[in-house]
Amino acid sequence: MQAAFTLIELMIVIAIIAIIAAIAIPNLLESRISANEAAAAASLKSGVFPAEVQFQAGGYVDNGGPTTATPDGIGDFAYLYKALAGTTGTASSGLPTVALALLPPTWDVTAPNLNSYSFGLGSINETSFCAACFPADSGSSIGRRCFAINAVGAIYATQPASTNPSTLIGGSFVAAATATGSRSVNRPFGDGFSVTASTWSIYMR
Repeated sequence: MQAAFTLIELMIVIAIIAIIAAIAIPNLLESRISANEAAAAASLKSGVFPAEVQFQAGGYVDNGGPTTATPDGIGDFAYLYKALAGTTGTASSGLPTVALALLPPTWDVTAPNLNSYSFGLGSINETSFCAACFPADSGSSIGRRCFAINAVGAIYATQPASTNPSTLIGGSFVAAATATGSRSVNRPFGDGFSVTASTWSIYMR
């Protein structure tokens, strides 16, 4: 006679599966968020930062310092991702006259979206730049932190937020880059950045 599962045995198996799913799914989602955040920070550190350094060192655009429009032999930082990824134009528009491949073609747009993170960029000629990114959704399913990097090369992150972490950036990449005043660990982009001093800290993965 062929043996069969009893109802109690089936219920036990279903209960075990439910318990495993309740433990595994949240961990899987958390791992996805951590991976997105790490990828966003890595894009700034290993992609945008060296591209900006090479762009300035190559003098592809030279409109002078922040107080003059006269070329002074010191290259400017790019304030458009397109300038780093192939788009050409005139120096006055912030674009080089030669097509560059300092970033992949996916960056050849005004506001790139990579790994579900939106990226913004601003600079003040040759003195500084700020590249920042935030999760593309308004919740916390993609990431819970915003990331930024400036000419110093250190990665900064906001404190984790449960909803809409993009508001922690203040929505102004240019203000972050062109801010004047002292720069500290908690306010790496100067006093003109529209966030509180406690919002940003050095990113430690």
